[in-house]
Amino acid sequence: MTTYGYTAKAVLFDRLEAYAAPAQPLAGLQVSYAWPGQADPECLYGGGIRFEQHDAVAEAPGILVTEDTLVTVYIRVIARPPGDVRDTDARAATIGSKIGALLRAEPQLAGGGSVIGIARGQGDYSQTDDETTSILSYQIRVSTNISYGAP
Repeated sequence: MTTYGYTAKAVLFDRLEAYAAPAQPLAGLQVSYAWPGQADPECLYGGGIRFEQHDAVAEAPGILVTEDTLVTVYIRVIARPPGDVRDTDARAATIGSKIGALLRAEPQLAGGGSVIGIARGQGDYSQTDDETTSILSYQIRVSTNISYGAP
């Protein structure tokens, strides 16, 4: 295996999708591994990954490395008809807070990797005559050990 990044993203989104089931913390939220095309007014979807690897043993180059992956997660909130950006920003932040709480409560959310937390993020908005959209993005850090010698 040369990267755990896509596996971490898939497992992370499987868990987030489970949390969107009825009576769960993200109940009713549309969750998708990638941009769904036809997004609900409130949507959580995945973007790209970035990763860095460092030798985990003294002998370099080692077959055992520690990989830190950043999985990009987007929270998109749309108001139709258009409204106050503060409202859509606040709703995106509320959804983001729930995700942050889940990451802290379940540090193995990304399968074999350990979720370190939210490494960085960014928020933005757009307004048209038809809608107000806020997008809050997070890069979630997942750290794991991988071996180049393993299948």
